[in-house]
Amino acid sequence: MHFFAVLYTNVSRTKFRNLLTPVIKRSYANTVRQTHVGIIDGSKEILDIETRNMCRCESCYGPHSHQKLIPDICAGVKIQEILDVNEHYIKLSWTDGHSGLIARDLVGAYGSGPVPSLLDKFYSLTMRDNKELHLWNKNENHDPFDLSSVKSSDEHLREFWAYFMKHGLAILSGVPADLDLTKLHCDILGVGPMKTSVFDNIDIVKAKDSPNNFAYSTDALPLHSDLPYYFEPPAVQFFACLKSNVTGGESFWVDSFSAAHEVKTERPDYLTYSQKFQCSTDMIRLAPAE
Repeated sequence: MHFFAVLYTNVSRTKFRNLLTPVIKRSYANTVRQTHVGIIDGSKEILDIETRNMCRCESCYGPHSHQKLIPDICAGVKIQEILDVNEHYIKLSWTDGHSGLIARDLVGAYGSGPVPSLLDKFYSLTMRDNKELHLWNKNENHDPFDLSSVKSSDEHLREFWAYFMKHGLAILSGVPADLDLTKLHCDILGVGPMKTSVFDNIDIVKAKDSPNNFAYSTDALPLHSDLPYYFEPPAVQFFACLKSNVTGGESFWVDSFSAAHEVKTERPDYLTYSQKFQCSTDMIRLAPAE
């Protein structure tokens, strides 16, 4: 059984972070010193309690939501030791037994510190103008990612989403049929809040005797895009095959960006025509069978 994540429109910018990456030692130690009330970092003085509430580790700060996961900690906690310092982070331990990272600049506030290979590989994929977008065709295979591997580490989860951001399509295998899909979307894959459509949050598609929509019939569907009539179409759509006991039902996926590029190259007159004339999109329902 496979679980499909399909790109529908431009994916909003995503931060690829891993706050568990060890801090790399550099010659910044002499720029930070501890005082009896906190630390001094260059010209900035930060109090003990302020540093504790600035912690960017994954138990204090959401890796996907970029929001604090715990309430502010009240007075009484003090810095125990400055463990390490680099260009973007200070690694500290506190008297409450916690150790973590605080950011020294905006780069540190949104990333995991100086890990050039990580930033070089994923940074361009997070931009609205995704220059790493790969156009694919029928000659390419999309090997599935296994769910147990994807959820085993942030690195594997990041690789899954990087593939999705690059190709617009990613296939996830090994998803139990009884798994709560909301938990899969929000907790395991870290997608974020789900958007309700006219089909609700999760639409369970089953064949009906007198359907008013092709999707609920046993006929083969032609290639199409879902929800193009929405003012703000969903950035990511998921398709899951939970159970099937019939012959057929294969799924076919097409890279619409690749198709548009092919039209532009081979028949630019078609593209010119489509740019000059506005077309409306409507959802037409089938009339119930008599």
